[in-house]
Amino acid sequence: MAERTTEEYLERIGELERLESPVKTSSLAEVLGLSLGSVSEMLQRLSKRELVKYTPYAGVSLTAEGKKSFLMLTRRHRLWEVFLNKYLGIAWEDVFTEACSLEHSTSIRVTERLAQFLNNPEYCPHGCPIPDSNNRLPKERGILLSRLELGR
Repeated sequence: MAERTTEEYLERIGELERLESPVKTSSLAEVLGLSLGSVSEMLQRLSKRELVKYTPYAGVSLTAEGKKSFLMLTRRHRLWEVFLNKYLGIAWEDVFTEACSLEHSTSIRVTERLAQFLNNPEYCPHGCPIPDSNNRLPKERGILLSRLELGR
């Protein structure tokens, strides 16, 4: 199984878990643009590797190991976004796609050097938190609109 494919699945599951947990297989298939059968097959493989907890017809969630991998991917991706925006002048609305390509080929060593070079930023250009080298997230800034009372 290609590692990039594994990483893409972990990223999408991690992102969707913020909205629904466990993540519905149909939601994951829709985001990935794949058939339910293909997604179910891959989830079974990831489950055997103990990266996800998958129950057919019930959904999928990241295991502790899967969450660790997801946070490491998130770190690499967001560090690249900072670098591309700050040092190469790529507009913040364009850095996401470029960072997606770079994150999959970046070693831990390069990730840590990149973090040092950037002075360990806590947030990407979009304002999203960047996990530290121990996979801890800084406190999110601001308040989610969904947590505000209507009319206040």
